Amino acid sequence: AEEEARKVDEQKRLLEEEQKKSNLAEEKHLVEEESERLAIEAEKLIRLAKEAEEEQTRQAEEERMILKLAEDDRFARISEDEQKQLAEAEAEAEAERTRIKLAGEERLAREGEDLDRLA
Repeated sequence: AEEEARKVDEQKRLLEEEQKKSNLAEEKHLVEEESERLAIEAEKLIRLAKEAEEEQTRQAEEERMILKLAEDDRFARISEDEQKQLAEAEAEAEAERTRIKLAGEERLAREGEDLDRLA
């Protein structure tokens, strides 16, 4: 009877070990799937951030070109006082572009932190 009890205990222990292995394998599989999903999501976010940055750069360049053309045209026709006012307005516009750029960089940094937390 003791031998039979030992055999039953051993079988029970082996079954528990097999169940633990099965659970660990399933958990590993789920972690791998989630890791893949997060990697794909991270790639999408990085691509979107890069596209947004490129668009922002393109818009800023267009704005600079428009301002330059307008500046060239205006400076040819305006007085010294008007030139001073224009220079101040352009300095304010440049400060605004810088603010927008910094805000974009901060957003990219936050998204990077979000990705780090997801990983």
